[in-house]
Amino acid sequence: KGRDVLADEFHEKNQILLNEMHSALAILEMLRILVDEEKLVWQQAWNTTHYTFSCAVYVNSHHNLEKWPVQVFQKVLPRHFQLIQTIDKLLVQQVSKAFSVSCTPDELRQKIELMTMIDPKSNMIRLANLCFVSCNKIIFALAVVADPSPGASQPLREFYQFLNKSFILIEPGVNPRKWIHNCNRELSKLITEQIEDESEWLTHLQLLRPLIA
Repeated sequence: KGRDVLADEFHEKNQILLNEMHSALAILEMLRILVDEEKLVWQQAWNTTHYTFSCAVYVNSHHNLEKWPVQVFQKVLPRHFQLIQTIDKLLVQQVSKAFSVSCTPDELRQKIELMTMIDPKSNMIRLANLCFVSCNKIIFALAVVADPSPGASQPLREFYQFLNKSFILIEPGVNPRKWIHNCNRELSKLITEQIEDESEWLTHLQLLRPLIA
């Protein structure tokens, strides 16, 4: 019972943000600990992990969405590979159920191929896909998902369609502006006098454009 309470409350006191896709290994390790060592049932271990982790995507490109060869991963981290297979199986079931009506069989097959963690064509493990399906929040800039360039990641757009509520849009520069507001109140006051609405310039970068000398 103590372990159940700990698992249910864990995410309330612990939050982990992944800024690099190879960090997704931490998701698998937490699952392994909860299932193998703490003896939690799968659903409870998954929920605890899911609500603990978030990830951030700053660049939408195949080169930035890390992949590992299945053969290497399976040899070095066999238990973690088993967990990937379990997550992959559950993901396929959920995607099939969600799009069985709106997609043709061929479209659904292509969608699943893009979203699974194990790329059936290259036999590579897509750690980015593991992040997208495992994290409760995916922080991104709109340009990342909207990027039409050939190097942009179609899997990310598929997950955006599938898990839209998990994605949190951020505007570049929000944190620096909040930092200025908290650390330099005189400068913040001066800017506010020019903008007339403090809350607006803190969240809308374009309002500072008239202040450019």
